Amino acid sequence: MTVLDQAFIKAYLRQGGVSRAEAEPSAPAQCAEDIVATDVFHAEQAPPAASEVPADLPAADSAGVSEEPLPSGGPFAPRLRIDTVSWPEPSRRLQHEAGQQIEHLAEAVLQAAEAGRKLIGVAGFSHGEGCTTVLLAVARKLVQLDRNILVLDADVARPRLAHQLGMAAESGWLDVALGRIDLEDAVTESETESLALLPYRGETTEDASEPPSVEAIDDTLDRVAGHYDVVLVDLGGSLTSGGEPSALAGQVAERIDSVLTVQNIRTTSHSHLAMLRQHFRRLGVAETGVIENFVDVT
Repeated sequence: MTVLDQAFIKAYLRQGGVSRAEAEPSAPAQCAEDIVATDVFHAEQAPPAASEVPADLPAADSAGVSEEPLPSGGPFAPRLRIDTVSWPEPSRRLQHEAGQQIEHLAEAVLQAAEAGRKLIGVAGFSHGEGCTTVLLAVARKLVQLDRNILVLDADVARPRLAHQLGMAAESGWLDVALGRIDLEDAVTESETESLALLPYRGETTEDASEPPSVEAIDDTLDRVAGHYDVVLVDLGGSLTSGGEPSALAGQVAERIDSVLTVQNIRTTSHSHLAMLRQHFRRLGVAETGVIENFVDVT
């Protein structure tokens, strides 16, 4: 994501629809007061280098993975395990600085899940909106609430969830949907936290001559939704990226239950946001809320 020196995220959530208001620039001290009244997310994020994954990611960040099968008895038993989750600094800082607002988002997600809407997407008009950071902050809060969470990378134009979490992605749901491997071989679960990851593809996944079928994608999503309390789907900016990535992300989006939209108003205009929301309507995807991410220039 685009990392900002000082960012504020506003969430306007209303059951059954979206309520938006214009962002009003204010000094940091004023925003601290607004947090309680208007659900402003105040996050002083790390410098750009802190959010990017180095090309030479240390082996320790993705180590600790074993392929020992888990005991049977559930809908499926993921075979890949890690010792602990390496939560990225931007998402941890966002949760720390905007704890109340992240908690509200987590509660809204849980209410939807308890009503049977477990597949929750997070999307933006373009890459750099902050989708992954928001998604991981909410996921971490849900894990702290002892919920069994799976994060699924559907940002097919720029898949980064595995790197963000310090995990090695040997395969992903694309391999599953293409019939190359079993779902049990694509999901990685933490030994110490109730979090699981389903990447988009593996680092050495071969390109497919034909995209996976809609039925295969549906089956994969159905299975993980049946096993986890909540499935958070990172769509990033893939829906509007154009070409095959946009079409594939659209197939995933058509299957999810609702979507949270993230807008970095520093880079994304209201007209672009309207285009994205219109795209959701064409796909038949319900919109749970809009999260505004903006920089205070005062």
